[in-house]
Amino acid sequence: MNLKRVLLLLVLITFYNAKSQNIDSLTTVARTTKNDSAAIKILNSVAYYSIFNDTKKAYSTLQEAKRRAIKAKLNYNYIELTNTEGVYYDVTGKRDSAMYFFSKALSLSRKEGLVELETRTTNNLGMLNWNMGDFNEALKYFFKALKLNEKLPEKTRVPESTMLGNIGLIYQEMGQHDKALEFHKKAFDYRKANNRILELPGCINNIAICYGRLGKTATAIEKYKEGIELAKQYKNYAEYYKLLENYSGILIEQKQFKVAISYLLEALNRPAEIPFPEKSKLSIYSELANAYNNLGQSTTALKYAKLGLPLAEGNPDLKNYSGDLYLGLSHAYYMLGDEDRGQEYIIKFAGVTKDRFSSENASEMADLEVKFETEKKERLLAQNKADIIKIEADARQKNSMLMISLFFIVFLAVIGYLLFRQQQLKNRQLQKEFELKSALAEIENQNRLQEQRLTISRDLHDNIGAQLTFIISSLDNLKYRLTENIPAVGNKLEGISNFTQQTIIELRDTIWAMNTKNITFEDLRVRILNFMEKAQEANENIDFKFKIDPALMHVGLSSVTGMNIYRTIQEAVNNAIKHSAATSMEIIVFDELDMVSIVMRDNGKGFSRENAEMGNGLQNMEKRMEDIGGSLAIDSAPGEGTTIRIHLNKKVQSA
Repeated sequence: MNLKRVLLLLVLITFYNAKSQNIDSLTTVARTTKNDSAAIKILNSVAYYSIFNDTKKAYSTLQEAKRRAIKAKLNYNYIELTNTEGVYYDVTGKRDSAMYFFSKALSLSRKEGLVELETRTTNNLGMLNWNMGDFNEALKYFFKALKLNEKLPEKTRVPESTMLGNIGLIYQEMGQHDKALEFHKKAFDYRKANNRILELPGCINNIAICYGRLGKTATAIEKYKEGIELAKQYKNYAEYYKLLENYSGILIEQKQFKVAISYLLEALNRPAEIPFPEKSKLSIYSELANAYNNLGQSTTALKYAKLGLPLAEGNPDLKNYSGDLYLGLSHAYYMLGDEDRGQEYIIKFAGVTKDRFSSENASEMADLEVKFETEKKERLLAQNKADIIKIEADARQKNSMLMISLFFIVFLAVIGYLLFRQQQLKNRQLQKEFELKSALAEIENQNRLQEQRLTISRDLHDNIGAQLTFIISSLDNLKYRLTENIPAVGNKLEGISNFTQQTIIELRDTIWAMNTKNITFEDLRVRILNFMEKAQEANENIDFKFKIDPALMHVGLSSVTGMNIYRTIQEAVNNAIKHSAATSMEIIVFDELDMVSIVMRDNGKGFSRENAEMGNGLQNMEKRMEDIGGSLAIDSAPGEGTTIRIHLNKKVQSA
């Protein structure tokens, strides 16, 4: 192929990506060029575009390209076309065929060592399982694709937007719409910057869904309108009808039922050549039933709900998406006076909801993400360890060189006093340089370890903290979705939720200490006051008071010292609540020469130190003070309350 023809192909491919037009011109160029690999690449792009606009053309183009790849014995192109054929069957709703072609493409790409194609196919298997309602399996494939993508050189990686969008969809399904929105926006920015305009309507659709579920209705409506216009402009009709479908849901929430119905009917009566997945059909039937029920037209609502019933009950893949349809059927039957059928479908609705949002499923999905992040941290730690070993090896090498230099200096001393003195001066200079470099290496190593500690604390907050919060949300959802009021189960769920909330508080305190190199008494005062507010809520019979000498406010403490003081005060307050039967408790922090003294006093029933066994709490308090070079004394007697005194060396703690 001559240079002009190559340039023409590049221009046409760029034009295709930028405008999604002149598909017939691209097909003509592919059929007339003698370069099989370039021609098949163009035909694959034409087929992929046609999947979302003209399925017949997509299928015929794929078969033409596959025949040419087989004839030319181009394995890479053949595997890439096999993967695209999987996309074709997934979009047209033929899940078994999609699974076959994706699995075939995955096997062939592994056999040939084509990691880039393996990554794309693995990601598509995730999307297939997503569409089938198997969220856990989808998540496994998405994380596998992420790992594979990291192995690829930067230039050959799968577009970052694909991974970002899929992660957004995962968080979206898990109900974490703030995080989902963050990833969808990143995917949108990437696609816009890289001129991937065909994918923009889908991005905007996901962003609008998240804004809607976050209660930002006006923004969601604005995004839906923007997406609809873009989909029309670039003739992405498959995404256009998805946007109409989702926009109708917002309109129903706004009680604009007639407008919503007009959009839903347009999406339902789309041209035959536009793909119409059964999942979308089921959703549209459910929304139509909902809209007509709200208009009081229950007979019409029942008609559309019944049209969706064979999809919900005939396709196991749609089980997780059938809840809204069952709810619409129940509503219609109740309004028509058929209470038995209404009860039947409300029970089915509850069953689907329980299965889809069970805490076990949510926990499994969260565990997969934690596992992926943990493996990533382990790789970073291994790299840091290798760096440290290298530094140590360099230090040993420098030590060896130093010994050789010293031996050489001794040898030169025999030659003459002046040469010896000169070499001695040189040796001292080398020694200082070595010490300086060793010190710099040590500082660099400490900085790296500190950065790693900050990274771990951020990950604890963002990942573990987020998942604990999600567990609480899932427990609350499960509690309110129970069809019968079972007190024992409700109490158990409440207990688990309270325990998880306390764990989050402890986690935040630990992260605070990890992230803070120096803590002042002002920092401790804020933490202690917050804790005492909660203690007051837990026991309204005790009047808590806290005083601190203003002169101590800016005295610095190490994070370990500060945390030990805070935990000791926590233990003292908890003991007073649990055991003292006190009506008042005061905590006083004051300056006593070179000492900082903390007195914690209650007017409770007290106890005898001679007759009382030392519990773990009191032992822990003494051990904490011992660890930071302080002392703790406990004064108590039956009927005389309890006083706990802590003494700390202010100069040592401030150092």
